[in-house]
Amino acid sequence: MNVIDMSMRNKINVDNAIILAAGFSSRFVPLCFDIPKGLLPVMGDTLIERQIKQMHEVGIDDITIITGAYREQFDFLQKKHNVNLIYNSDYSFKNNFSSVYTAREILKNTIISSSDLFFPGNIFENTAEHSYFTSVYINGNTNQRTLTLDNTDRIIKTVYGGCDTWITFGGLAFLTAELSETLIEFIEPVYDDPRYANKYWVDFHDEHIEELPMWIKRLNSGDTVEFNTLESLWDFDKNFCACEVSITMQKICSELSLNYERQIKNIKPIMEGNSAIGCYFNYNNNSYECFCKNKFDLQRKIN
Repeated sequence: MNVIDMSMRNKINVDNAIILAAGFSSRFVPLCFDIPKGLLPVMGDTLIERQIKQMHEVGIDDITIITGAYREQFDFLQKKHNVNLIYNSDYSFKNNFSSVYTAREILKNTIISSSDLFFPGNIFENTAEHSYFTSVYINGNTNQRTLTLDNTDRIIKTVYGGCDTWITFGGLAFLTAELSETLIEFIEPVYDDPRYANKYWVDFHDEHIEELPMWIKRLNSGDTVEFNTLESLWDFDKNFCACEVSITMQKICSELSLNYERQIKNIKPIMEGNSAIGCYFNYNNNSYECFCKNKFDLQRKIN
């Protein structure tokens, strides 16, 4: 692995940061029926507030949160942390490219992050040499978005899946003002095309990789943490209590007479369209399905 010395490049000042927080958090059942993933308390602070504080520590003070499904729950951040809120009205039927497009008027030299990421240390910086995706090296096989690089660490190809390679991990990136403008030029003409509804914003980079030059910012594997399921969060934070933040989890534990929530295993969403309507899980050698979205209904499955 060749590490490129970028120390002599001109530094670009970061103008602002955008944190994407419009989604349903559907993989995080059953908590997603009560609270957005970005507002979960992990290691003593909510995920999104930890990021905001880390950004402030390095002098990034212009921060905007793109909201959607849980719009009102993020309102307190505006006064508490002096951040801006922008509502993405298309969150329910378009993927996160719509949140980036919603922020198009404020895209400059901009950091883009996701509200549900946990950074043990502060990896944010208020300058950069170029546009980048944060990246970690994976030993062995992966189904993540993998990168092929040239000898300057510029990304020249991306595919999903690979072995012993660099991946984009955690959804953290920096866009220069020029690249931001070009990205929006590619999104705008297809924004209302239903064939693009499920696109991530990074898909536009992959489709126009020559016109949207991005490099990697190399991280160590423990520098960023993403929780894909409640069980992965339980493993990471031994003190996290789902019942403290989720009425739905309280109902499940009450129905099953549980005194320890972590007895529930193999939690998976029941999907309808783009959002979860309930969850499957195992408890005490039995399988259950729980419909949570409109009416709470917990049933043991008969195999």
